[in-house]
Amino acid sequence: MIVVTRALYVHEFEIKLTHADFLNDRKKDKFKQFEMWNEGKREYKFWTGYNQTVPVLRPPNYFWYVCPPDVIKPDEIPVYAGLYYVRGDWGLPIQMPARKMHKEKLEYDQIIRLCRNMTVRYWDKRLPHREEML
Repeated sequence: MIVVTRALYVHEFEIKLTHADFLNDRKKDKFKQFEMWNEGKREYKFWTGYNQTVPVLRPPNYFWYVCPPDVIKPDEIPVYAGLYYVRGDWGLPIQMPARKMHKEKLEYDQIIRLCRNMTVRYWDKRLPHREEML
């Protein structure tokens, strides 16, 4: 889930229901790029048949994991991430605050692009066979 605040900061929430899901996600390119950004790297070598330098994707301002209390332990969380535990009707108490990864705010054209992409994803899930209807 992605939230854009009034101050135009981005909070990304990754919802995890199992520990295996958490461990598998850590292998994804997105999280490797978060690690590189956290280490101060803004470019990396990418092999596409040519030795190519590619920019590191800018992460959200804040990144959070959301899960039931027994799924992820606070000491497993990367230094840049925060942790919320879901506890029934008690709400979402913060177990560990997220560190601000950068101070750059979204620009309005980026917000429009984000909204457009989320709308397309929503309708792709909602109407998976819409090509057949056309």
